[in-house]
Amino acid sequence: MGHAPWSQWIDDLVSEELPDERRVELEAHLAACEGCRAELEALRSLRAATRGMAGAVEPPPGLEAGVRAGLSAPPPAPGARRRLGLVAAAMAVVVAGALAWQHRPRSSGLPPEAIGSYVAYRAGRLPLAIRTDDVRVLERFFEGLLEFPSRVIDLGMMGFDLVGGRVYELQDRPTALSVYRDDRGRVLLCQMIAGSLLELPRPDHAHEEGAFRFRVYRDGERSAVFWQEGAVLCVLVAEAPWAEVLELARRKAMA
Repeated sequence: MGHAPWSQWIDDLVSEELPDERRVELEAHLAACEGCRAELEALRSLRAATRGMAGAVEPPPGLEAGVRAGLSAPPPAPGARRRLGLVAAAMAVVVAGALAWQHRPRSSGLPPEAIGSYVAYRAGRLPLAIRTDDVRVLERFFEGLLEFPSRVIDLGMMGFDLVGGRVYELQDRPTALSVYRDDRGRVLLCQMIAGSLLELPRPDHAHEEGAFRFRVYRDGERSAVFWQEGAVLCVLVAEAPWAEVLELARRKAMA
């Protein structure tokens, strides 16, 4: 039999599927077999690496099947070295696949649609569903309609007062819209949608501060600034210089 049963049992141990009676036998074998101990550590490292990627990048279709196929391929030679080589190859597939997915062509629809919402609101084609200057009232309104947290911030210290909000669809996804206005009549739109910065095309400008990454898009005199808050993609849109809108987004994100 050689090491034939141990590799499968190690797989089952790492995936937490090994029966207790076999666990005792495997642990006794691991105490005496350096090669199998190395194989166990390699598989645990692979599992930790793939778990760590969750949420950072979305795995491309077929990646998991490819890794499993590599790990279960017929052995060209016996021994732990062959198994560790397959694990290393599988890990390379995970990393390469994740990087390829991260740099895939993105949908370019969100920035122009977010700016289009600003234009529609200013033209009266996107009316408010609720008018209020109380951020708690608007948050409760969003809570009853959306499945993701919609944080409404008081921007009075920035010179903008809350006017109200509504829920509508942006790229066929429910979106929370908060509208602010300053004493000069300037309008600031904040939109919140379940999504990721990975969906966005290359920005006109980028800024990173702490855990936040800001992506700036310009359309004539209008500017849109996107950033991530958990699973929510936030965007501020205003008819103002992009650096000014970025500063508002930065201060709102840090609030």
